[in-house]
Amino acid sequence: MIRLPEYTLKHGGGCDPAIKWLGGKSYRDAYETCPRGDWLLWLVHELKIDLRKIALAACECIELGYKFLPDGEYRARIAVETWRAWVRGEATLEEVRSAADAAHAAFQEGRRTPGSRILLASWAIDKFPHAIPKYLSGIDPEKSTDIMRQCADIVRKHITWGDIEPLVTTIEKAQPDTPPENLYDLDFEE
Repeated sequence: MIRLPEYTLKHGGGCDPAIKWLGGKSYRDAYETCPRGDWLLWLVHELKIDLRKIALAACECIELGYKFLPDGEYRARIAVETWRAWVRGEATLEEVRSAADAAHAAFQEGRRTPGSRILLASWAIDKFPHAIPKYLSGIDPEKSTDIMRQCADIVRKHITWGDIEPLVTTIEKAQPDTPPENLYDLDFEE
């Protein structure tokens, strides 16, 4: 049988360090022991986990960096709170994107500051969720490993193995002896 985690990383755009770290781990072992939030957010995004769950995890990761926002800069917080309102059914995706675009505009105004990374992260939730821990870890490179680990724990808090396992089972049953051409070609049941 193929090692699906390796296939997912190699053919889904995974980075070389993630592929090397994975070794021969099963999906479950990899998910439960992964030390990096960016790798987990990439995986759950690739597996098409419910965006509401990804958004909640990403929002909590972003909050780790709030202390770096300049006084009076609230656009990242507004974007995060609008995402949370969307998860609760109290905001539309149009409102979310408007708030995220405002955060992105603030990022454009204040590039190269620690706070600008938080603004960029709040814009990236539905586009590049896996980039959020990288934006955060770039603020303080000495604490990069800690931030990545904290984000990984946050992802696992919001997206459990129980959320992942049915998708993995579907992948394994779809083509047990050969890898799928593309993960997006598989029919996942809701």
